[in-house]
This record gives sequence, structure tokens and C-alpha cells, in this order.
Amino acid sequence: KGVKATLLHNWELLRNADSAEMIRLLNEMIVDFKKDCDNRSVPIIGIDNVEKSIPLENYQLPEKCVMLFGQEGAGMSEEAIAACKVILAISQRGSTRSMNASAAGAIAMYAWGLQHLKN
Repeated sequence: KGVKATLLHNWELLRNADSAEMIRLLNEMIVDFKKDCDNRSVPIIGIDNVEKSIPLENYQLPEKCVMLFGQEGAGMSEEAIAACKVILAISQRGSTRSMNASAAGAIAMYAWGLQHLKN
């Protein structure tokens, strides 16, 4: 209830915001989202290839978690990184810094499924 109402309210604000206001609103949303996750004992797992990230393939994902993905190219904001329990990276070959967010989501959720969806 609370999260859904907040998201809908903030979506209306975001639609009419300039860039600086949009960034401020998104950062506020991240803070509220983290509080809600903490209250539910659900860790936020960041997926981005920042300096302190751990390879996804070397990490045991919690069964109950939320995955937060960085924006293509720009990655995660400092506020988003601070909200995460851990930041995981999808290992890539070559000089690629960025990955399509939907592809990253599919890979990360597949890794979660391999660990938790046993037949």
C-alpha cells in the first residue's frame, strides 16, 4: 500500500520535473525504498560493475532479496549504491562497460534461479 502509493505519487511528480528535480526525487525514492526493504528484512542487491562490486557468479544470492540495476551507461547513483547490501557485477569479456538493463536483469534472475529453484 505505502510503496505503491508513493511510487504513483512520485511518478506524477517525475513526469513534470526538470533534470535536477528528477534526480532529487529519484534519490528520495531510493531512501524510502530502502526503509521499506529494511522493515521487511529484504536486502537490496545492486547489480552494476562498479569498483567495489563482486562477481555475480561468486556470490550466494539470498532467497529473499530485491535486485536494483544501474542505468545503462551511467550505472547506479551513489545513493543507490549506498542503499545496497552488496553490489554484484556480471562478468564480461572485452572493454564493454555497459549492458542493456533488461539483459542484466535476465542474467541476474537466472543466476538467482539456479541457486534457489531446485527440482
